[in-house]
Amino acid sequence: MRLKIKTKLHQILDEKIIHFENMIEDLRASNTDTKSSMGDKYETSREMLQQEVMRVQKQLANVQEQKQILSRMRDTTNKNIAFGSIVKTSVGNFVIAISIGKFKVDEETYISVSEQTPLAQQLIGKTIGDTFLFQQKEAQILEVE
Repeated sequence: MRLKIKTKLHQILDEKIIHFENMIEDLRASNTDTKSSMGDKYETSREMLQQEVMRVQKQLANVQEQKQILSRMRDTTNKNIAFGSIVKTSVGNFVIAISIGKFKVDEETYISVSEQTPLAQQLIGKTIGDTFLFQQKEAQILEVE
Protein backbone atom coordinates (compact mmCIF):
# COMPACT_ATOMS: atom_id res chain seq x y z
CA MET A 1 0.00 0.00 0.00
CA ARG A 2 2.86 2.37 0.84
CA LEU A 3 4.23 2.18 -2.70
CA LYS A 4 0.77 2.75 -4.22
CA ILE A 5 0.24 5.85 -2.08
CA LYS A 6 3.67 7.25 -2.87
CA THR A 7 3.10 6.60 -6.59
CA LYS A 8 -0.31 8.32 -6.44
CA LEU A 9 1.17 11.40 -4.74
CA HIS A 10 3.92 11.60 -7.39
CA GLN A 11 1.25 11.29 -10.10
CA ILE A 12 -0.76 14.16 -8.60
CA LEU A 13 2.34 16.35 -8.47
CA ASP A 14 3.38 15.42 -12.02
CA GLU A 15 -0.08 16.43 -13.28
CA LYS A 16 0.22 19.78 -11.48
CA ILE A 17 3.67 20.36 -12.99
CA ILE A 18 2.37 19.72 -16.51
CA HIS A 19 -0.60 22.01 -15.86
CA PHE A 20 1.62 24.90 -14.67
CA GLU A 21 4.14 24.40 -17.49
CA ASN A 22 1.28 24.55 -20.02
CA MET A 23 -0.09 27.71 -18.38
CA ILE A 24 3.32 29.39 -18.59
CA GLU A 25 3.67 28.38 -22.24
CA ASP A 26 0.19 29.73 -23.05
CA LEU A 27 0.85 33.01 -21.24
CA ARG A 28 4.16 33.50 -23.03
CA ALA A 29 2.51 32.75 -26.38
CA SER A 30 -0.14 35.39 -25.74
CA ASN A 31 2.65 37.85 -24.86
CA THR A 32 4.04 37.82 -28.41
CA ASP A 33 1.27 39.98 -29.86
CA THR A 34 2.55 42.74 -32.09
CA LYS A 35 2.79 46.23 -30.69
CA SER A 36 -0.18 48.40 -31.58
CA SER A 37 -0.40 52.16 -31.85
CA MET A 38 -1.79 52.13 -28.33
CA GLY A 39 1.74 51.94 -26.85
CA ASP A 40 0.99 52.46 -23.15
CA LYS A 41 -1.93 50.03 -23.19
CA TYR A 42 0.30 47.42 -24.86
CA GLU A 43 3.06 47.89 -22.26
CA THR A 44 0.55 47.63 -19.40
CA SER A 45 -0.91 44.37 -20.73
CA ARG A 46 2.59 42.96 -21.30
CA GLU A 47 3.51 43.80 -17.71
CA MET A 48 0.32 42.16 -16.43
CA LEU A 49 1.09 39.02 -18.45
CA GLN A 50 4.65 38.98 -17.11
CA GLN A 51 3.36 39.23 -13.54
CA GLU A 52 0.98 36.33 -14.22
CA VAL A 53 3.86 34.25 -15.65
CA MET A 54 5.89 34.96 -12.51
CA ARG A 55 2.95 33.97 -10.28
CA VAL A 56 2.52 30.65 -12.11
CA GLN A 57 6.30 30.04 -12.05
CA LYS A 58 6.19 30.46 -8.27
CA GLN A 59 3.40 27.86 -8.04
CA LEU A 60 5.40 25.52 -10.28
CA ALA A 61 8.48 25.93 -8.07
CA ASN A 62 6.34 25.09 -5.02
CA VAL A 63 5.12 21.85 -6.63
CA GLN A 64 8.67 20.92 -7.66
CA GLU A 65 9.76 21.49 -4.05
CA GLN A 66 6.94 19.20 -2.88
CA LYS A 67 8.26 16.49 -5.24
CA GLN A 68 11.69 16.79 -3.62
CA ILE A 69 10.16 16.52 -0.14
CA LEU A 70 8.10 13.51 -1.22
CA SER A 71 11.23 11.78 -2.54
CA ARG A 72 12.46 11.66 1.09
CA MET A 73 9.56 9.34 1.96
CA ARG A 74 11.05 5.97 2.90
CA ASP A 75 9.74 2.59 1.81
CA THR A 76 10.08 1.22 5.33
CA THR A 77 7.60 1.62 8.15
CA ASN A 78 8.12 2.89 11.65
CA LYS A 79 6.23 1.99 14.83
CA ASN A 80 5.94 5.65 15.81
CA ILE A 81 4.34 8.19 13.49
CA ALA A 82 6.90 10.32 11.64
CA PHE A 83 7.41 11.92 8.22
CA GLY A 84 6.22 9.42 5.60
CA SER A 85 3.84 7.54 7.90
CA ILE A 86 0.48 6.32 6.67
CA VAL A 87 -1.92 6.60 9.59
CA LYS A 88 -5.36 5.02 9.79
CA THR A 89 -7.51 6.53 12.52
CA SER A 90 -11.08 6.46 13.75
CA VAL A 91 -11.69 9.72 11.82
CA GLY A 92 -9.87 8.96 8.56
CA ASN A 93 -6.64 7.98 6.86
CA PHE A 94 -3.70 10.37 6.75
CA VAL A 95 -0.31 10.51 5.05
CA ILE A 96 2.30 12.65 6.79
CA ALA A 97 4.34 13.98 3.87
CA ILE A 98 3.16 16.95 1.78
CA SER A 99 -0.01 19.01 1.76
CA ILE A 100 -2.02 17.66 -1.15
CA GLY A 101 -5.41 17.11 0.44
CA LYS A 102 -7.76 14.22 -0.33
CA PHE A 103 -7.01 11.44 -2.81
CA LYS A 104 -8.05 7.83 -3.30
CA VAL A 105 -6.06 4.61 -3.59
CA ASP A 106 -7.86 1.28 -3.97
CA GLU A 107 -11.21 2.88 -3.07
CA GLU A 108 -9.83 4.19 0.23
CA THR A 109 -9.67 7.93 0.86
CA TYR A 110 -6.52 9.47 2.30
CA ILE A 111 -5.61 13.01 3.24
CA SER A 112 -2.00 13.99 2.67
CA VAL A 113 -0.76 16.63 5.11
CA SER A 114 2.58 18.31 5.65
CA GLU A 115 4.46 17.49 8.82
CA GLN A 116 4.14 21.20 9.75
CA THR A 117 0.32 21.08 9.98
CA PRO A 118 -1.28 21.12 13.43
CA LEU A 119 -2.79 17.65 12.82
CA ALA A 120 0.58 16.14 11.88
CA GLN A 121 2.20 17.82 14.87
CA GLN A 122 -0.33 16.06 17.12
CA LEU A 123 0.27 12.68 15.45
CA ILE A 124 4.08 12.67 15.22
CA GLY A 125 5.61 10.37 17.84
CA LYS A 126 2.35 8.58 18.62
CA THR A 127 1.65 4.91 17.88
CA ILE A 128 -1.24 2.45 17.52
CA GLY A 129 -3.84 2.84 20.28
CA ASP A 130 -2.88 6.43 21.15
CA THR A 131 -5.52 9.15 21.00
CA PHE A 132 -5.45 12.70 19.62
CA LEU A 133 -7.86 15.60 19.19
CA PHE A 134 -9.44 16.10 15.79
CA GLN A 135 -11.97 18.92 15.38
CA GLN A 136 -12.47 19.09 19.18
CA LYS A 137 -13.22 15.35 19.37
CA GLU A 138 -11.03 12.54 20.60
CA ALA A 139 -9.88 10.14 17.87
CA GLN A 140 -7.83 6.95 18.03
CA ILE A 141 -4.90 5.71 15.95
CA LEU A 142 -5.80 2.30 14.51
CA GLU A 143 -2.84 1.53 12.20
CA VAL A 144 0.56 3.00 11.41
CA GLU A 145 2.37 2.01 8.25
